[in-house]
Amino acid sequence: MSGVVLGYTQERLFDIGALDVWNTPIQMKKNPGQARCLSVLVPKDKEQDAVALILRETPTLGVRTRPIARVRSGRQMVTIETRLGCIKVKG
Repeated sequence: MSGVVLGYTQERLFDIGALDVWNTPIQMKKNPGQARCLSVLVPKDKEQDAVALILRETPTLGVRTRPIARVRSGRQMVTIETRLGCIKVKG
């Protein structure tokens, strides 16, 4: 899959509500060339939309899904003033 298709697919996944999207270079068992593993964290109610998009926009033959737990830290974004202006940081 070309980088252009991968980037486009990632943008579309974020547009439909993905929480995170990343890809990992992998070596396939029966193919001597490099491949990419596309990973997506998506809320359960958006899972079918994400699967449909991946099947439609990429050359994949299938998608594996599994439930996963998510634990969020208690941090929040805080705005601080600098000599260059205000910025948001994790506090």
